[in-house]
Amino acid sequence: MARYTGAVRFGDGELRYFVFDGTTDTARRRLYISDSEAFSAWDTIIENDKSCVACDDQEVEVMPYFCHGDQRIAFTSMASKDRTRLTGITSVNTLFVSDN
Repeated sequence: MARYTGAVRFGDGELRYFVFDGTTDTARRRLYISDSEAFSAWDTIIENDKSCVACDDQEVEVMPYFCHGDQRIAFTSMASKDRTRLTGITSVNTLFVSDN
């Protein structure tokens, strides 16, 4: 499996990091404060948290290959700092499906 450490950039410039599965081209929803924490989370089983009590969703720039020297590949999604989750789309492929 291909794994990468990606990043989301919030409107205030803050970065949070995530595990990107290169085999399925999908970002895992959990966000981490540091890139090393995200890198270490590859084998962590993440519960699918769909609850939203007081969401602080914000538009973010999702960069799957950020920690591997490529910020050019990016797409827009939504994320919550409080819940430390990507709350919008997790794959650029979703954009192509929704456009058709």
